[in-house]
Amino acid sequence: MRRFLNLFGRELREALGRPWIWGSAVTFAGGTAGLLWATDDPRKALAAVAGLFPYVVPLLGTLGAAIELAAERGFFELVLAQPISRTMVFQAKFLAFSLAFSCALLLGLLPLLIAVWGVVSPVTLLLLVGTVTALAWISIGSGFLLCLLARERVGAIGAALVLWLYFAFLHDLVILWACQAVAGSAPDAVVLSLILINPIEVARLAVVLQLDIAALLGITGSILSRFFHGGGLAICGSALAFWIILPNAAGTWIFSRKDF
Repeated sequence: MRRFLNLFGRELREALGRPWIWGSAVTFAGGTAGLLWATDDPRKALAAVAGLFPYVVPLLGTLGAAIELAAERGFFELVLAQPISRTMVFQAKFLAFSLAFSCALLLGLLPLLIAVWGVVSPVTLLLLVGTVTALAWISIGSGFLLCLLARERVGAIGAALVLWLYFAFLHDLVILWACQAVAGSAPDAVVLSLILINPIEVARLAVVLQLDIAALLGITGSILSRFFHGGGLAICGSALAFWIILPNAAGTWIFSRKDF
């Protein structure tokens, strides 16, 4: 346990010193402050952030994590020569960077959270904080996994961009294709299943529906409204938890067998 805490402390200090971590915080703070200045209603700024953060967080986190892990290969060769568990090394890095990245993002959102305090329900604010945190952890785990699968840094960056493009934009085309495949009226279960395998979509719809602006969700708005009024938040939370665990577990397995 002491070795893990020492590793975690070292990795957390490294993470807090990374420019891309604090650059993400500044980006969020500047964006939310600009939206608050441009609009008279904090709810409008919140709605805009709810529509944007599911795309920005995975892009920043996945790219940053992939580049970070690729740059640490020399450190791994040194530390793994010592009698220490590979799983412990990977988990210390994952937890440290996930914690640092999510805290930086929440710090950037602080102006918005203060502005909408008392304007929207506490449940909405907790949901926003929870989804931002979940996406941060998912993106760090995914970036680490892609870096382990790729042989070089360029390959990891390319894979991260392709994965982000698919979940951010191309996955919607899959949903449209599913609708057309059943004569333009896909069963609720088909649409919901396709959405729940996309963490970006799950995070976006969770906050947007809580704000009662389901019209922004297009063809899935009415279906999702019925789903969420039936207790769908618990299922979406489970889907995000699954996406946190999956890349972390896969990355741990590959890291424990990878030859550095």
